[in-house]
Amino acid sequence: MVRGLVRLWAPLGLAAVLYCTGSAPSFLGSSQGLRLRSAGRHVADGIPSPGGCARFSQDMASFYWLPALGVALAGASLSSRRSHERRLTSRLTVWCSKEGAAGEAEAKDKEETEDAEESDEEDDNEEGFVSKRRNSLQYGLGKEPKMPDWVKKAGTPDAHPNTPKWLTASKWKTMNNNERFRSMNYLKQRYDDEGNDLTKIDWTMAKVVDQIFTNSTRVDNPGYGGKPIRLQMCFNLDLKQPDEQIRMQVKLPHATGRERKVAVFCSPAEEEEVMKLGAYKAGRTLEDAIRDEDIDFDVLITKPAMMPAVAKLGRILGPRKLTPSPKAGTVVQDFEEAIENFKYERAVEIKPDAECKCAAVLGKVTLGRDKLFENLRSITQQIADNAPKGCQKKETFWQWMGVNHGQGPSFRISPSEFPAHPRTTAEDEAEESGRVQVMTKRTFWG
Repeated sequence: MVRGLVRLWAPLGLAAVLYCTGSAPSFLGSSQGLRLRSAGRHVADGIPSPGGCARFSQDMASFYWLPALGVALAGASLSSRRSHERRLTSRLTVWCSKEGAAGEAEAKDKEETEDAEESDEEDDNEEGFVSKRRNSLQYGLGKEPKMPDWVKKAGTPDAHPNTPKWLTASKWKTMNNNERFRSMNYLKQRYDDEGNDLTKIDWTMAKVVDQIFTNSTRVDNPGYGGKPIRLQMCFNLDLKQPDEQIRMQVKLPHATGRERKVAVFCSPAEEEEVMKLGAYKAGRTLEDAIRDEDIDFDVLITKPAMMPAVAKLGRILGPRKLTPSPKAGTVVQDFEEAIENFKYERAVEIKPDAECKCAAVLGKVTLGRDKLFENLRSITQQIADNAPKGCQKKETFWQWMGVNHGQGPSFRISPSEFPAHPRTTAEDEAEESGRVQVMTKRTFWG
């Protein structure tokens, strides 16, 4: 109540300041303002004002104590308000600290509960291990990973039968944190029967395919054979240079075995025919689904004549990287061939990221060794043959190249196995230099 009275008297004191100094408030009329200013001026000069103004000035002169009272009340109001804010801030700080401590205790109890559940699942699981999620908390806080129970029991009568003999507690301690958080299946693929790290060896293309098939039999997971086998690459390119950018479509001799949903952006007249060819969505149905942002397909193809209509949907397709492009091979002339290539993944898009890294699916274990090796050899050769012009002056086109299976480790391919890319000779460089000089002279002399 006191705070309310203080806030009520503060504006009254400010109004008194305006009255006594002769400044007319904005809410008063022009005649009243003139009288106030006249009264204030006469009082300040010591000259009696005529008539009512004289009486008004005498009355107002007796209220010169109002400015001091107004300033004092305004200061008291501000100080009380600031003290009230400080009290609220202190209460909020105490509440947050209590909630934070309770939250930390709850998180700790939850973590202990999850660890206990994990240990129970590990005992009941046939494989003997449940993969631990390698998230930012485990890596970012600098905590040492806990030794799994299946590692502690290694070499004892209670050890899991699938635990390799080389995987002991002392061997586990020599690994880095990235390997310690890995599952037993990952470590069985990365290390051989003697405990040697296979990722530090340079493999030939033929041997790396054999190693992928060997590892698929060592994994204690019946469905692991259905995981995709990928070729991982890192190009020796500077993507800021226009002549060193690469984006292309590579056709594989054998389908990868994966089936994808292909949408065809076409006219309503072609919708029925395209659906018979194996398209997932097409025509007006596809356009309405895109406008409603119901995106449940993997690839979008179209013809050049339909690109103006597709451009209107670029706001939706662009962020999802589904906009058709001639470089990606999704702007086609023949729908039948394009649907077959993209649906059964006979065509793979090569598009490196900002770090010049790229991955392409080669197939599955069910494809067989020979077909998988042919896909590997074919995709690398096609990429080398279509190397950007700016890379033709460099000795190496790839920084590194590797093959991995599912979530397993990547086995590095020897640089001697990299296909040769087109190189510019000294004669070509001299000819190009002469051409540039001639063009420069023509430009300079007009």
